[in-house]
Amino acid sequence: MKKNQTRSLIHAKIPVKQREENNSPLVVGNPYSGEQILQLISLLQSEKQEEQLKGLREFLNRPNDVIQGALECTEVPDRYFVKVMLETANENKETLISEIAEDGAAHELKFIAQCSFLSSEFNNHALEALRDINPDLADSIPEQTLLRSAPVTGEELNELVGHLNSELAEDQVIGAVEFISNYHGLVLEVSVVPELTVTELTSAAVDVIEHNQEEVIGVLEEMNLIPELHFASEFELLSTETHALAKEALIRMGELEHVPIIAAEAPKSKRANDGIASIEPELLFENLSSQDEEVVIGAVVEYLKDYDDIVESISHSPDYTVTELNSKAFQALVTHMDKIIEKLALMGEIEVLQFISFSILIPQSVRLKALKKLKDHENPKK
Repeated sequence: MKKNQTRSLIHAKIPVKQREENNSPLVVGNPYSGEQILQLISLLQSEKQEEQLKGLREFLNRPNDVIQGALECTEVPDRYFVKVMLETANENKETLISEIAEDGAAHELKFIAQCSFLSSEFNNHALEALRDINPDLADSIPEQTLLRSAPVTGEELNELVGHLNSELAEDQVIGAVEFISNYHGLVLEVSVVPELTVTELTSAAVDVIEHNQEEVIGVLEEMNLIPELHFASEFELLSTETHALAKEALIRMGELEHVPIIAAEAPKSKRANDGIASIEPELLFENLSSQDEEVVIGAVVEYLKDYDDIVESISHSPDYTVTELNSKAFQALVTHMDKIIEKLALMGEIEVLQFISFSILIPQSVRLKALKKLKDHENPKK
């Protein structure tokens, strides 16, 4: 497909609907009530910095409970809560970290250092403060090897599309770097936009990258974006020439030996088998609710193996929603995490383990477990 043909698929200003469904990972704990969530939002939006900091510290002390409460709160959308929390955190970044460090609250600094919804700069600032008060805990935080999964707003998506559509090469490069840097967050946002598909956005971005190969790779190298260069070196829709340019940059930076197991998810059209779900929604929900552990594990494995087609089938069902499916499936995935990952490994389902290891929808504990299994597979013990 030629450059101008690809770009005709998308438009510079696409009206983007806010997410109505909760496709976030299930978080186990004692969730906040709707009233508590509203009270927390009130603190975060206060004009007084001390109250804003109080709200942020409350979130950092009970992040799982707060997140689960926000997902269940009917008074405000969960995306709105996340937006308020992130804006307040960014506005108070320096003061927040200084206050936490002064209190010696290492667990709060660790959470910030690992939180993929915050910027790398924010993560690193917290990590430096943590290293000053608890070096061992700081050293225990794994090195970032996968792309980040920061949430993408409708406005940010429109801005990205505008850059990809621009006639100016510098704007195109900005759009390409943003696409690479936050691929997973973009895929999640586009999946709920009726005017644009993941395939269309990906095709347009790939077209821009291929026409600006050296410039895009050069910017990634200049900005020291290691995970992004790994993405560019392995993403199957990019040319071998682009792969080579990215690998050369990684070699110059001394990072090639750290190539991650998986760098990117193929677009939906590449992951789907045949558009037909391998299991009926009614039977899938019945199996996920079974008292037989093996039945539940088998249902989760089937769900993960045929994720795209099953989700597509559920989305057209009048009786079930994708939110219900994800909540039930991910709860079972967390409960039976070790057995499910081991079963997938024994079945040789490496692609499914790769999907688990980077999907923004999957709880982090499971993602890390899947990534470890992949690394063990890549480097078996002698």
